[in-house]
Amino acid sequence: MPLTDVTVRQSRPKEKEYRLSDERGLLLVVRPNGAKWWRLRYQFQGKEQMISLGVYPDVSLSMARERRDAARRVIADGKNPKRPVGRSSDAGRCFGTRSASAMTFVTSPPTYADCSKRRKSSTTPL
Repeated sequence: MPLTDVTVRQSRPKEKEYRLSDERGLLLVVRPNGAKWWRLRYQFQGKEQMISLGVYPDVSLSMARERRDAARRVIADGKNPKRPVGRSSDAGRCFGTRSASAMTFVTSPPTYADCSKRRKSSTTPL
């Protein structure tokens, strides 16, 4: 049975994490701290995988369903929605940054000079 907005709103945290399932792989994971995460379960190349589609209430039920449909279109094209298509810049190559590109494989590690140059250019003088 598909989820409704009322069901999502009224879901309360329990002692253990639990899941409420929608249709076509969409899940709402309710954590003990009260956080509600939209997740999509899918199979790619014979392996079951899961991606996050956002946090409720920032991402509503209808928006989570739209994101699920978009991810399923990517899967239908033979691509994994978990993998980024391309990197737009070198952001995330230095330590201490948190971005999607920081999670990708880098063929050559950054040098100290590269990182210090980027830090100096991004700071403003007092």
